[in-house]
Amino acid sequence: MRNLVRIALMSFCFVTAVFSHGQRKNPVPQTEGTILNDDTYSNPVLGVEIKLPGAWQVFDKEMQRQAGLRTNGNKGDTTCRELFCGNPEISIALISKRQQSGLGGLGAIFLAGYKMSGPYLNRQSYPLKRLAETMTSSSLGASGLMPIGNLTPIRLSGKPAFRLLVRDQNIPTIKGFGYVSESNGYVFLLVGTAPSIEYSWNLQIAIEKMKFTPSE
Repeated sequence: MRNLVRIALMSFCFVTAVFSHGQRKNPVPQTEGTILNDDTYSNPVLGVEIKLPGAWQVFDKEMQRQAGLRTNGNKGDTTCRELFCGNPEISIALISKRQQSGLGGLGAIFLAGYKMSGPYLNRQSYPLKRLAETMTSSSLGASGLMPIGNLTPIRLSGKPAFRLLVRDQNIPTIKGFGYVSESNGYVFLLVGTAPSIEYSWNLQIAIEKMKFTPSE
């Protein structure tokens, strides 16, 4: 159980390292999305659907507290003027239920997204790679995670995206992965991790097979 908590903490630190500035914004429940039939995450705001391995549930604040995770959301920095200041409009955490099939352990997903407006929608002035670097690479130092290689350009259901693989500096066999893409005017970071190589691989494949609905 201690290792499972550590795995969840790795992902949580990765995300909160990116979104640790500014004041909390009022949450909008519909931006969180829902879990359908225990194994499909759907977010209508992003137009995203992900078929996940096994059964999943929302990893809510109380579950995070019981797992020993702590946020710094109440420590706002009102002087922050960067693009990704403040808590994101989309913020949701998921955790897999205990597996009985031998895949082992728990997986975790954290999704955070910011609504872009004005000049930030111009990809010539603000390339997606530049945003991906801000949301991933520049934040790894605060998380204690180490990158595996560099940002890799990929496509998620036909949309441009960037992927960064990461690992715990003390446990090289455990990998996490972050994806930055955009949909419906939002730029989002999706981070996944799992305690075993097999489950991590299955989760990575599931995320990279995500579907976008043609709502733009």
